[in-house]
Amino acid sequence: MPVDRASVRLLLIRHGQAGGPGVAYGSQAPLTELGLVQASHIATGLVSLGVTRIVSSPFVRARQTAEASAGLLRQPLELDDRLAEFQMGDEDEISIQEMMEEQRYLRLWQPHHSLSEHGETLAVFQERVSATLSEITRAPGASETLTQTVAVFTHGGTIAAGMRWAYGLTPEDNWHSDVEIHNASITEVEHWPLGRHPQGAPHSTALHRLNDVRHLPAALVTDF
Repeated sequence: MPVDRASVRLLLIRHGQAGGPGVAYGSQAPLTELGLVQASHIATGLVSLGVTRIVSSPFVRARQTAEASAGLLRQPLELDDRLAEFQMGDEDEISIQEMMEEQRYLRLWQPHHSLSEHGETLAVFQERVSATLSEITRAPGASETLTQTVAVFTHGGTIAAGMRWAYGLTPEDNWHSDVEIHNASITEVEHWPLGRHPQGAPHSTALHRLNDVRHLPAALVTDF
């Protein structure tokens, strides 16, 4: 017979559209009107998924997106600083348009790389994201066979780091690959902190869906 083991299902959700022309893309950038509509569609899409916990980056755009779901699902909203986007060091001085035109993320691929003397390195970024997801999936109180479902509202870069965590890449591994993450998309992974089988790997992660926007009308699908 199949062996049922405790797991935690992570719904890694990117915030809705934020910023706008000339708006700095730092921690205080709010959702646009379209982003608020996207957030409401996420909330509706989560109703049937049995969410047991909601955690969010403290950045305004992520928190606003999470608040729509927390309100509809009547769940408390937890904020975790470690779910914040990659810290470049000059976020409060540059708009999303400038960021994309400069393709600044494409310059970073080695663990020691950072974008400014005030920004964090890729290794530090990966370490905090990996530690956070490992902690969430070790949530206390789970029975031996209970699957918890945690909605994690965060950012595109944080979800990319989360995928590296899922596949066992360490903070010291180079960044040779990327993932496409739309606004208000859901990436779903399931993690077995004690492994899926008594004789198998000590821990295991499965990717169920990546960059899923089926809960959004086509007109609401955006990259930034």
